[in-house]
Amino acid sequence: MDSGRISLDRAAVNALNGEITKYAYYSHPGTGYIIETSIRLRDALERTKSMDFTSFLMDDLLQNIQTHNPFVKEIDLFSSNELSQFSLINEGKKMDPEIYKVAKAHGEVRLISEGNLTIYTHFRPKEKEADYTGNLTSMVVYDTSMPRDELTKTAWHTLLVLVIVTIVSFLVSGRLFRRLVLHRLMHITDCLHRIGDGDYSVRIDESGNDEFTLIASEINRMSSLVLAREEELRQLYQDQEKIIEERTRELRKLKDAFEQANIKLTMLNIITRHDIINQLTALSGFLDLVLEINTKEDVREYTKKCRQISEVIHELIIFTRIYEDIGINDPTWQNVRRTIEKAMVDHPDAHLNYDLPKENVFVLADPLFEKVFYTFIDNTLRHGKYATKFSVSYQFPDRDLVIVYKDDGAGIVNIDKNRLFEKGFGKHTGFGLFIAKEILAITQITIKETGEPGMGARFEIFVPEGFWKFSGSETETTAKPSAHDTSAAPDWQ
Repeated sequence: MDSGRISLDRAAVNALNGEITKYAYYSHPGTGYIIETSIRLRDALERTKSMDFTSFLMDDLLQNIQTHNPFVKEIDLFSSNELSQFSLINEGKKMDPEIYKVAKAHGEVRLISEGNLTIYTHFRPKEKEADYTGNLTSMVVYDTSMPRDELTKTAWHTLLVLVIVTIVSFLVSGRLFRRLVLHRLMHITDCLHRIGDGDYSVRIDESGNDEFTLIASEINRMSSLVLAREEELRQLYQDQEKIIEERTRELRKLKDAFEQANIKLTMLNIITRHDIINQLTALSGFLDLVLEINTKEDVREYTKKCRQISEVIHELIIFTRIYEDIGINDPTWQNVRRTIEKAMVDHPDAHLNYDLPKENVFVLADPLFEKVFYTFIDNTLRHGKYATKFSVSYQFPDRDLVIVYKDDGAGIVNIDKNRLFEKGFGKHTGFGLFIAKEILAITQITIKETGEPGMGARFEIFVPEGFWKFSGSETETTAKPSAHDTSAAPDWQ
């Protein structure tokens, strides 16, 4: 072979003994003969690794040759004898007899037509080098319209590079499309599913600067708004629950207060009637004595006692009126400082100095809450002897409130402390501190005396959690009465 290169003209396929045998005819420019070889398929596949063609198959012949020579348009091989001509490749195609005669005589014929160059080459096989009779003539058609300079090769190379770059770009763009588009779409879809399930804390990745970023930003913004509204609704619901609980507690307290008021009202009617009857009986007895005696001194003494009894009866009637009012009206939030100031104004003989706290503390108590401090002030004036002032302060143990009232009078002896808040105990009517205790008990407030004898009286009012609060507004307190309104300040100590 010339320089180890093989120019493939013809390939035929036969099946022999169950194996595929391929026949190839190679033109040998050095000798001018056609060499016939046969190769098994297995051997052909091994040999294609080192040959300039990739297949011996008939249908791939032209394509394989064009791979090495792109200018070849058509290849054919004709066999002829004295009887006929025929094509080994294209069955039924005939070679012009005149061209055959010229090619046989001169070995080669070249025909030039528009854009094509056709070369006929005649081969005379040597004896015993082929298993056929007659001669072979090859026909190769070349495309002469294609330039053959280096520029054309460069163009083909460039085109090949462009094709490769296009394919690579397509593959890369496909991966980028999957990563930049499909991946982000799947991410957005997944986040939307989670948001649809109620997880509004989900946030979509907003990296980048494209339409997906705008969509993600809007979805995140809407999720944030929904989350904020949901939090507002949750907080509103919690606030409403607290309000309902507070109102429920207040209603329960009011119910308890109402029941206590009914019980006390019944007891009041029984006790008051009994006390008034006793006083009237005593009054009648003294009047009978007045009618029986003659001395002026005795008359004056019995008359004085009758007057005292009538005052007690009057106080009993006043006590009845006040006691009936306990628990009748709903408890209200009352400003402690303003309540004490009102009690000072209501007392006709109040001339004490006082020191009050500045905090706006409100207590939920019966509307008669003022009478409690009225009683404290009246006791300081009546029994404090040399008392000149009183003070009120706050203490906050745990979450409760303790209101401390303290004066600088003589104080209360220890023997009287246990009975101090009983009805009828005391040097006057004995109703004052008893009424104060009953007023406070309406809203579960308790009272006790903790002073030292000789160091002044000291009353502690214990207000449990839920019945007191701080407030910066004074609009919740009751209206302040006019000065010297004695109708609101009976003498029932």
